[in-house]
Amino acid sequence: MRWMYQKLGALVVTLFAVVLLAGPVATRAQEEEEVPYGLNPVPEVVEPGQFITFIGFGYNSVEQVKTWATSPFGEGFQGEQTLSFDDGVIFFSYQVPEGAQLGRWAMTASGDDSRLELVTYFDVVAAGTAPPNPIATGEGTSIVPVFPDVEAGGLLDFVLIGYKDKEGIEGWATDPSGVAFGGSYTYADSQGGRALVTFLPPEDAMNGYWSMTARGESSALQATTSFLMFNGVDQANAVPYLTAIPSSAPAGQMFTFAARGFDPGEEISYSINGPGKKFTVLHGPTADMNGEVIIEWTAPDNAFPGTWSMSLRGLLSSHWLGIRFDVTPAAE
Repeated sequence: MRWMYQKLGALVVTLFAVVLLAGPVATRAQEEEEVPYGLNPVPEVVEPGQFITFIGFGYNSVEQVKTWATSPFGEGFQGEQTLSFDDGVIFFSYQVPEGAQLGRWAMTASGDDSRLELVTYFDVVAAGTAPPNPIATGEGTSIVPVFPDVEAGGLLDFVLIGYKDKEGIEGWATDPSGVAFGGSYTYADSQGGRALVTFLPPEDAMNGYWSMTARGESSALQATTSFLMFNGVDQANAVPYLTAIPSSAPAGQMFTFAARGFDPGEEISYSINGPGKKFTVLHGPTADMNGEVIIEWTAPDNAFPGTWSMSLRGLLSSHWLGIRFDVTPAAE
């Protein structure tokens, strides 16, 4: 019997040594550290009684995901239960109650198996006051705010796409009462008529939804979008945010990624993943004093068409943001 106990003791010691060498078992967060995830509302502003659609990604393949909305006062409202697709993407809608409290709401989506719980935010405004969807006249012409809101006295950039190459473009903003404010004058580049126009609102700018319009001088192409102005309310930088401008473009074209929610002055690492390709920058740009960062990336001419992803991480805060975008075949 002694030899049996000796062998059993040796086996226990060996297994203990293997565990020590192997280290701790990885948690889900460690295992999926490189997997981007996110939950995005479309649109971001609705009125009571209207529907809002949510697109999420990062869940396990084909898992049940429970959803619920939370009002500004903390009251919970059960949403629908949905099933993720094979790639971990979820798609569901929510109808805001007819008598919903006005203000910023939260939507939560929690995966049963993955335990991944994502939260995003949307605004409920009074009937008849929701901003219009971005208007674009002229094929492929659009204007997109880099961030969806700005505090009075702060700069806000807008990306313009689809104007005539090298033409002059004039931009102006209009407040909720209809008063127009001059923006800035810029020129489109020679690669798809892309440009950047900046608006500096006055310190006493009116709260509410403003519009920004950009008009090409030679082409007469004009596009309009909306953005939210905060005056005396420290709310503009409260919600993590990441956008891709445009959300779809041919190989060889530039994408602009604007993110908020990092610590002021921290360094950002980011990774861009696509079919058969991965680009990683371990030490990227530094977030500004508002915790915001803008990254421009040009898709390679030989980039495979399909869905790509951008994920960013703050090296100090460890905050993660992720978004998906589409690369289409290069223009001939």
